[in-house]
Amino acid sequence: MVNPNVPSAAYATGKWKAAIGRVGEAYKDGINRTNAETWKSRAAGVGQDNYDSQMQNPEVRARRKAKLDKIPASKWKDGALKKGARNIGPAMLDAESAYNSQISKVLGVIAGVDMPERGVTASENMERSARVAEALEAAKNAGTFD
Repeated sequence: MVNPNVPSAAYATGKWKAAIGRVGEAYKDGINRTNAETWKSRAAGVGQDNYDSQMQNPEVRARRKAKLDKIPASKWKDGALKKGARNIGPAMLDAESAYNSQISKVLGVIAGVDMPERGVTASENMERSARVAEALEAAKNAGTFD
């Protein structure tokens, strides 16, 4: 059994911080690659289903759908491009300490996982992934990430 080669929290935070200068443009690029009609149909489809699972009121579902049908896709896209791209980098800078604190906990849990050597096939490596997932879930349930 071996432990995974996990980077330090400082390294992960450094990589995260180095991305801040690029993230605004990457965010804009993602918005611009989004098909406006696909966004609208997904918001009304998958988004509606998710909302329905939380809110079982048929009147709420009907009201939400009617409002989504009235929103031009360009309004969402313009707002996301103007507000999101300008806010994401500064928000990441503001969150550096919190990010470092949380990623330290996550990486610490992963570093402590005892797992088999890396295999050649996906099926051989599924046990490795499962052990990481189980350790992270156990840590979450234990309040490690609170």
